Amino acid sequence: MKKQFGAAFLLAGTAIGSGMISLPMVLAKFGIINTCAIMIFFAALTYLTALIRSDLNLNLHAEATLKEVGRAFDCRWVGIFGNFLLILLHFALMAAYLFGFSSILCSFFGNTASQLVVIALSAIGVALGFLFASHFIINVNKFLFISMFFIFMVLVIDLFFETPINFIPKCAEEIKINEWTTLVPVIFTSFGFQGSIHSMTKFCNNNREMIKNACFWGSIIPAVVYIVWTVAILLVVANTDAHFFQLMLDGKANDVGALVTVLSQAASSKNVQIIVWIVSALAILTSVLGVGLALMDIFQQEWQGISKHKILGIVVFAPAAVSMLVPNAFIRILNVSGVILALIAIVVPVIISLNMQRIGKATKSPLLLKNKFTILGVFACGIAIIALGILDLIKG
Repeated sequence: MKKQFGAAFLLAGTAIGSGMISLPMVLAKFGIINTCAIMIFFAALTYLTALIRSDLNLNLHAEATLKEVGRAFDCRWVGIFGNFLLILLHFALMAAYLFGFSSILCSFFGNTASQLVVIALSAIGVALGFLFASHFIINVNKFLFISMFFIFMVLVIDLFFETPINFIPKCAEEIKINEWTTLVPVIFTSFGFQGSIHSMTKFCNNNREMIKNACFWGSIIPAVVYIVWTVAILLVVANTDAHFFQLMLDGKANDVGALVTVLSQAASSKNVQIIVWIVSALAILTSVLGVGLALMDIFQQEWQGISKHKILGIVVFAPAAVSMLVPNAFIRILNVSGVILALIAIVVPVIISLNMQRIGKATKSPLLLKNKFTILGVFACGIAIIALGILDLIKG
């Protein structure tokens, strides 16, 4: 049981991070009841995608990458494409998180410093951190995540009980396609732990029942956390800052630093205000370290002859440059990441899984998800996420 929940928290810990800060801004127009329903839907979708990806590992070996399972089940180029997209996804997330981290720092100091300068300084600080050994960074990140998670929940409860509730956000009378094009890819990205499936299956020693339960709880835990966080923040903002809440409803609230400022002003205690800033910065910092470390590992495996200092330039400073060039980089890049993740977590694994079953190689382990209609339904959801994300890019 201890190991099973350890595997579940491995997945949940990968999902929960800086992405949750953006959720209230994209969900404001949908109201509290619909927000809960949307989260439950994406938890179910994430669970099914995790089962499909786990089946590929169970029928090859626990540590197998998309490139390896693609080669094993006669989908070589599909696997190579998925592996390339995984690198691209980490690169995009690194850019988004560096922008979000700098936005929070700028807001904390009253926007007296240029955000470009803060991004550059943040990138230098992160690069210096990656000079330490990987196991040290992992232990530091684990400590930061645990601290952030528990303080975060205490903070949300404190803000919730301090706020007089005179207005409960409801779903807008008219929801246009534009709201969905922004919402769906961002939320799917927030549930994105699929890149850690191979680590989870290895941790579970290929135990099917343990893997299935880990996928279930790994999907449910983020959904519960996101519901609590989003509902609490919507109630706090709606009842303390009507102007900013209207910006959220109009889709014009894209700066996470501004949202954190509103939350800090809602706190009555000066100490609580400082905790708001610290916890928000930690949420993004843990994501920066996790994504950056994964990206470094990928490049060190692919380019073994290149020095660590050169890899740092690609892993940290190239995404920092992108975040300087893209307006409203946090939300916009998370949206692009949702499209890439849909390809990695849904389209590529489904194609390989169906081909695995077609050629009759799925004999090593019984499938966790073998209903082809359900698998095709998941595939259709992936195509829909990609289409909505592309529409958002076109309109933007």
